[in-house]
Amino acid sequence: PPHIAAGDNLSFWPMGPLFRGAGAFFIRRTFEDNELYKLVFRKYLAFLIREGYTQEFFIEGGRTRTGKVLTPKLGLLAAIVNAFIQGVRRDLYFVPISIHYGRIPEEEVYRREVAGEEKEPESLGALLRARSILSRPYGTVYVSFGDPISLHDSLGPRRERFLEGFGGPPVEEEKRAFVQRLGFRLLREVNAAAVAGATAISATALLSAPRAACRMADFLSAAHVLVRLLRASDVRLTASLVRNENLNFRESLNWLGTGGLIERLVDAGGIVLHVPVEKRLNLDFYKNNTIHFFLLPSLLTRALLGRVPLEDLRTHVAWWLDLYRWEFPLPERGTMAMALERWIAHYRGAGALVDANVVPEHPVIRATSGILDNFREAYLVAARTVAAQPEWPIAQPALMQRMRRQFSAGLLLGELYKPEGSSMITFGNALSLRFQRLSCRQS
Repeated sequence: PPHIAAGDNLSFWPMGPLFRGAGAFFIRRTFEDNELYKLVFRKYLAFLIREGYTQEFFIEGGRTRTGKVLTPKLGLLAAIVNAFIQGVRRDLYFVPISIHYGRIPEEEVYRREVAGEEKEPESLGALLRARSILSRPYGTVYVSFGDPISLHDSLGPRRERFLEGFGGPPVEEEKRAFVQRLGFRLLREVNAAAVAGATAISATALLSAPRAACRMADFLSAAHVLVRLLRASDVRLTASLVRNENLNFRESLNWLGTGGLIERLVDAGGIVLHVPVEKRLNLDFYKNNTIHFFLLPSLLTRALLGRVPLEDLRTHVAWWLDLYRWEFPLPERGTMAMALERWIAHYRGAGALVDANVVPEHPVIRATSGILDNFREAYLVAARTVAAQPEWPIAQPALMQRMRRQFSAGLLLGELYKPEGSSMITFGNALSLRFQRLSCRQS
């Protein structure tokens, strides 16, 4: 088994000794101010690499509360790159791994944390209280592997330059940039290796609807369109998704209904599907499992609906991708342009784009237009709250609570439509972007 880098919060009794026996080594979440700890940690990593031990680490630094990948934590990756530069082995390979769950036991816990509750520390008591949920069925787990990435090939001639100038400010700056690019590349490859499941597609179709409820026919139209878009991108579909595609998502809807995530209503027009407000954040977790596959189509659809000229699409989409840089591992500029051209061709072939004109009622347009609306609304509220803030400085938690209150008011006034946009994590990402841009302007 691999040696697994684990946070020291998991070393509680009696699980800590069991985890350690299964290969875990516990590290502090942060130790930038402790030079001795940092030195010992780096020496230990170098020992593991030199002796040929396989290592497993989670580059996001922890479990995602939103269902999509987080921005990479680069400390461990930088330590591995430094050890490799100093010659402990001829080559190292990073294997991107994606883990996809049909459903997760921590659903309610994550919802509360995204809404602003403090995370409960791991403990024996918390483990015992979780016994009841462990008896429920949660579907299938898929572990998918991407192609190995050679560190020797990725570094190329930079390895010698980094070794010769080790510790020098210009070389260290270049090395930090390399590690950052490698970290985001690993995240993109993890996303590329991910599978798409029935729960994720059902959640995307339900939450992307323009209103709080949708008719069964509209849901099925959107769900089938999303599956076709996945096939166009050569995404691996789970057996559950293939089965549900053939069963008109009957199995997936029944499962979501049993779990209380959706309600079925009946009127003169047939079945209406409704996601209760208090369950939208739960369902948003599953929507985010595959949202990266629909990032470019959704941005393209909104641009076409906004009548952006075809010659300006690339610049327009690039602007939105830059806005969401803290939300998604963005495609590289060269690949983004090619991918956008492929999607334009796909829209033309499907009949959603005729000459230079979008067909607003086309199923592809209807299915993709609302996928990113919760992010758009969250960033709008964040910008308005910051602009209206009368006094600075202000603690970030207090500022984000003001954002939540403004979001609630916007929902009541009918100015906002996606309750799942009121996420402390999304607000935090919006603030990170704003203050990063502010610091860049000041420097």
